[in-house]
Amino acid sequence: MSELEEFSTPILLIIFKRPDTTREVFNSIRKIRPNKLYIAADGPRSHKIGESELCNETRKIISLIDWKCDVYTLFQDNNLGCANAVRQAITWFFSYEEEGIILEDDCVPSTSFYLFCQKMLNIYKNDNQIMMISGYNPVSKQLSHPKSHYFSRWANIWGWATWKDRWELYNISFKGWDSYRPIFLKDKYFDNISEFRELYLYEFDLNSLSSDSSAWSWAWNYTLFSTDGLCVVPSSNLINNIGEVGVHSNGRKTSLLNLETTEIDLTKLESQTDVVADKEYDEIRITHRIHDNKPLYLCLWVCTILRKMSLMPKQIKYHPLFIGEWMKREIFK
Repeated sequence: MSELEEFSTPILLIIFKRPDTTREVFNSIRKIRPNKLYIAADGPRSHKIGESELCNETRKIISLIDWKCDVYTLFQDNNLGCANAVRQAITWFFSYEEEGIILEDDCVPSTSFYLFCQKMLNIYKNDNQIMMISGYNPVSKQLSHPKSHYFSRWANIWGWATWKDRWELYNISFKGWDSYRPIFLKDKYFDNISEFRELYLYEFDLNSLSSDSSAWSWAWNYTLFSTDGLCVVPSSNLINNIGEVGVHSNGRKTSLLNLETTEIDLTKLESQTDVVADKEYDEIRITHRIHDNKPLYLCLWVCTILRKMSLMPKQIKYHPLFIGEWMKREIFK
């Protein structure tokens, strides 16, 4: 029996109120017919007219399961918010499983993604430095040294997989940030991408001061950095993010979404003896990410200049990014 005929790795699908994009992700899952499928859904916001109907329509995706499959659901009656809903969904998932694949309702994988994750989960299961496997690689054609997979210090969460014991390290409270911050600030790995470091310094500072982080992924990124963890990245892109309209979307055109996905030669996948972050990949990937948003890049560039001149404000409310976000809210409210 082939891997596709008996796909044993559990999958968690996290949904909310987008029936159309959810259906596209589900159709991808249906092709590999997993033995176990977990579906978690946040509840509607009471002040949003019509959202309850959209949530109910999205949840009907469960009726389209037409293969032998153990199905588990976590459907919230009330709205937890994006960060809390995702955190709770993943924790619920790993209360039953030791490893698995995690998909949100706008990340459409190629078929190779599932098999890539399944194989990497098996290969790196006992290597605790590997914290996760990602399917998203938008810069594969720009790399000078093709490999079957790369290692990154950045947590790519648009279609990913991990293990229960890694998720148990999730540091939602940013514990230890005060002592880790000076280490992160002086880390030479980021010397050529100092704007990226400024972005993460700001987000880690901001989220460490908040009792309820608005983006669960910042805490997961901090978990990787603070544990010297790595993310496995495929040789080519296996995920198409179609979420042009969503909770955190601002309608801005971006080169990060709607990317072509490919199928890869899974026979060439094998463990690598040199398990270290690929600096070229990270520098190209992060430059691509930051330059995609010109206002953000400009603001981060100002931050690097201020820091070099020892003029960076100590209080977060005077940080250029904080001021920029405030101005954006005032202009578009």
